[in-house]
Amino acid sequence: MNIYLVGTEKEFSYSTDAFKKVGDVIYVNSFSEIFSDPDEKILGIAPGVIEWKFPLEDLKKIQNLKGICTKSSWGFYIDIEYCHQHHIPVCNVPGANSRSVAEYAFWMMLSLAKKLPEQIKDNFETHEYDSNHVEISDKKIGIIGLGKIGNHLAKMAQGFSMEVWYSGRSPKVNPYKFSTVEDLLINCDFIIDCLENCPETQNYLNKDRLSLMKPTAYFISVMGGAGWGVEDDEFLIEMVKNRKLAGFSVEGEHKGDFPKEFVGNVFIPPAYAWKTVEANDRTNKIFTETMVALATGKIINEIK
Repeated sequence: MNIYLVGTEKEFSYSTDAFKKVGDVIYVNSFSEIFSDPDEKILGIAPGVIEWKFPLEDLKKIQNLKGICTKSSWGFYIDIEYCHQHHIPVCNVPGANSRSVAEYAFWMMLSLAKKLPEQIKDNFETHEYDSNHVEISDKKIGIIGLGKIGNHLAKMAQGFSMEVWYSGRSPKVNPYKFSTVEDLLINCDFIIDCLENCPETQNYLNKDRLSLMKPTAYFISVMGGAGWGVEDDEFLIEMVKNRKLAGFSVEGEHKGDFPKEFVGNVFIPPAYAWKTVEANDRTNKIFTETMVALATGKIINEIK
């Protein structure tokens, strides 16, 4: 069994010894390097190296492919439907960074509540005018999508005496208030989007839904980063600018002297939500176990 690792040797250094026990390890930087190999193979992908892109035309050219594992929880940059049709299991690293992502989102929420973006723009000088922050205790937090990340957020919010609302496909057994997404947007003080970025969620939080929020509300996006399509980021920035929303935060890249390029309480920190020592350790462990299973004819952590 050939084990192709798409990425740098450093990216996979934790796993290499385990992989060598079950197959021949080959490092590549692009999918085209694999096309000519007719032998059985599995792929391990560090998605950042390929900018989260796996074109279908490249996937079709890879011969005798027995499985794929992405070194991430998110795998929808791979054509899952095509792989299912051709009996190619696609696996991921579920839940490895859910706690770190939840903590990052909570920090983003606190940063908006304490007007950190405006403090930065003022060079941390003290001004008496328009400087009132808000407390999050006893406020309503609305979590859109109560998965692993959402559950971590809910537990942290309870620790701050927040009233937890959530929306999803159906109610779950928990102490939180289940709601439609519309009622959640209308009533909650802090709204956190935890929906996974996939075709079914594209533009789910459109202008009509986002306009339901009250001017004193804050919106935080957890999944994917700016411009990925679940919520209309540009519209949210305009809402803050026009004082129709108290604050907005999402991961993302930016140019210029951030955050001075935005008007009002807009916070767009870099995409480091997953980047903790603990999350990295969990990711390496689960990725190694999943790849070894694939190489030995077993399937765990498959994306259905």
